[in-house]
Amino acid sequence: QGAINVEICGSTTETGAMFLNSSDAAPASYTSINIYPLADGLTISGPTVTGRGLIELNGADNVTIDGDNPNSAGTNRNLTIQNTAANTVTFTSVIRIALNTSTVPSANNVAIRNLNLLGSATGRNISGATSSSGTENTTYGILASSGASTTNATTAPNPIASTVTVIGSGATATNLTIQNNSMTTTARAVAIQGSAVTVFPGLLITNNVIGNATAGAADQVYSTGITAQGSADGVIRGNTVYFEGWIGANTSGTNSAINLGGVSPVGTFTIEKNMVMRARNNNPGTFPAFGVNLAGGSNHVVQNNFILDVRNDQTAGTGGFDTSFGALGIRVGSGTGHKIYHNSVHLFGALPGATSTDLTAALAIQSTSQTGMDVRNNIFSNLLT
Repeated sequence: QGAINVEICGSTTETGAMFLNSSDAAPASYTSINIYPLADGLTISGPTVTGRGLIELNGADNVTIDGDNPNSAGTNRNLTIQNTAANTVTFTSVIRIALNTSTVPSANNVAIRNLNLLGSATGRNISGATSSSGTENTTYGILASSGASTTNATTAPNPIASTVTVIGSGATATNLTIQNNSMTTTARAVAIQGSAVTVFPGLLITNNVIGNATAGAADQVYSTGITAQGSADGVIRGNTVYFEGWIGANTSGTNSAINLGGVSPVGTFTIEKNMVMRARNNNPGTFPAFGVNLAGGSNHVVQNNFILDVRNDQTAGTGGFDTSFGALGIRVGSGTGHKIYHNSVHLFGALPGATSTDLTAALAIQSTSQTGMDVRNNIFSNLLT
């Protein structure tokens, strides 16, 4: 009750998922909760079962989890949070925001910043990790979606069991901020999954480092760096994204560094000043690799982004010459009225394989029905061989 500071003074090992109820879940009655470390190099770790997050905000408002130690100079990532479940356990997450439209309909003014977030899907950038139902596609760093129990406000969230789980109208997570975090060893680093534009107003995903800078390393972000839907004014700004995996799929936001609308085709976003440094699909079946993928929603603004090293493997050539399967820097797959300004896209290197059925493009527009777009002042370079 009241205004609460949770000061972390040492590393802890948890036995399973921990959930924080809302301030309306009596006897709780708090105005804010701030969680932060008082020393450098601290870790919160522990395993969860299928479908659960290590830290779950059960419709909790006014919560800040900040990994910066205020006793150290500057702004640093002094706190690591790691889900240590086995890499065969699906639908885990590190931090989860769970909502419903009845008992816990809000998680407003939540900030997650300055953290090192490690998911449970270790070592999945391997040739055997090709399944859309495996941990290489179904684990999360930060997940905001449905799943809160409708029994009462103090019951633990239900496990999730699908990558397309969404939260709809009647629930809100206003002003959700995800800032300056480092994330890896997870399929989907950030997944904001609303099915109405009223769910995530004021969404800001900014200055995060997503994935592994070392190409070919076994630990990566394997499926999607950022996927977002459910906001009318969401901003994805200043992030550095690497993704690399072997997933043989082209649905539900897979195989994209930054994806809009792949889970739910709802929302309008600004994507700006991001650096997509690698987007690779190593599956030899000519499955997709996208830098920025506009898969749903209309009137998006994509501006001042750098996108490079986008490639797939065309050895088997099963995908075909198609904008749903190629190596594409910016893919406009859905919607109208998009504005694409001042981006630099550079595709380079040799694609594995010798078939002629693979499409590569710095910019690809799916259909002539996608009208009202304004594409100007970009640099598009495709030197893939």
